[in-house]
Amino acid sequence: SEMRSEFGRSKQWYQRRVRGSVNEAALCLQEEIIANPVDGNIGMIFGIGHCPQRGGPFQFLDTYGAQNFVDKMRQYEEDIGFRFEPAQIVMDYANSGKKFMKS
Repeated sequence: SEMRSEFGRSKQWYQRRVRGSVNEAALCLQEEIIANPVDGNIGMIFGIGHCPQRGGPFQFLDTYGAQNFVDKMRQYEEDIGFRFEPAQIVMDYANSGKKFMKS
């Protein structure tokens, strides 16, 4: 009960944190701070240890789905605030069905 509630809050916090850093990586690509998604994955994995088991932020976006990501970020944006506004590049990829990583 109380333990389950605490775990739920902790899991929600972690999911928001991960999605926030994925969105920041997408903004770096959008603003040409990084050259491509592979560089973003490598930088986030080796730089801050981001989701190595998932292949980095852009692999996460492709696996989770850009549209699912945008929907979840919109929900966070509504509940928490503007800092969860999804990056335009992710919205563009969601609309076109395009993937960040080449197969």
